[in-house]
Amino acid sequence: MPDRESSTKKPKRGCPNGSADLGPSAVKDVDDICEYIARNSQVYARVFAQEVVGLAESIAEQPHLGAAVPEYDQEDIRERLLHNYRVIYRLRGEDVEVVAVVHGARRLPRTPPG
Repeated sequence: MPDRESSTKKPKRGCPNGSADLGPSAVKDVDDICEYIARNSQVYARVFAQEVVGLAESIAEQPHLGAAVPEYDQEDIRERLLHNYRVIYRLRGEDVEVVAVVHGARRLPRTPPG
């Protein structure tokens, strides 16, 4: 199982004027995904958690690189892909909050997370 701190801490590097954070729902998503992955490999579970944090750092540096989530049709709710997962984030002024990490085969809730 991954180190809980590594999947929940705020990324150290942020864009010059803002930052990215994993919101509570996204932290739970990552924890659940890592628990599932850890059934077969604790190493890959840890790697996945690190990749999510790394992607959050990347999102903070270039928040408009991700596409708007088509299900929500709102410019402030965007996504980047990580393996088979959709990392969904919300733009909040200069800051970015990762609000969900969802397997690409799953349906999103009707209302936007976060």
